[in-house]
Amino acid sequence: MVKFGRKLGLVKTKTIKKRKLEVYFSTEDDKKELISDAEKNKMSSSKYILSCIQERRTGGATTPITTEFTEAINEITKLKAQIETLVKEKEQLLILVGRHAIEIELLKTRDAPVIHEVPIKEGIQKINKQLIEVLRARKVITGIELIEALKIDPRKKDSGQKLWKDFEVLIGQGLVEQTENGWRWLGR
Repeated sequence: MVKFGRKLGLVKTKTIKKRKLEVYFSTEDDKKELISDAEKNKMSSSKYILSCIQERRTGGATTPITTEFTEAINEITKLKAQIETLVKEKEQLLILVGRHAIEIELLKTRDAPVIHEVPIKEGIQKINKQLIEVLRARKVITGIELIEALKIDPRKKDSGQKLWKDFEVLIGQGLVEQTENGWRWLGR
């Protein structure tokens, strides 16, 4: 069994005295705050003070950084990255919405009939200009040829109805007649 004598205690006391540094706080509240911070970080006051000094030496902050503060900084960094991503996505969506709006306008313009005013007995009737041009260009045209020439989708009910209404006006005015081979333009 080893006995600890007075000599061993004196050696430890001498080394502690060599490493010892007394710190005086400006107020008792400052001392209590430091002790509280050390307890929050689960350290002794001495180790906490040493970690603050070491952090200062290595270029860290002037005040001790707590775990909560570090987590808050990390959360802010993540949120900034998310904001940047969302801003980029928003810009891309605005571009897509603009393109989509342009495409819709182009489709509307392409599908809209060009109107040609035809003088009739009761006044002026607006008729699809392309229809009149196709009828004038050919002596006789079948219904299928007319649909192909006007690039009408037979599955679209509205397009066929508009075409037939225009035909009714032209037939009623004596500008178009139906023959056994198809439709014939009689107007000028």
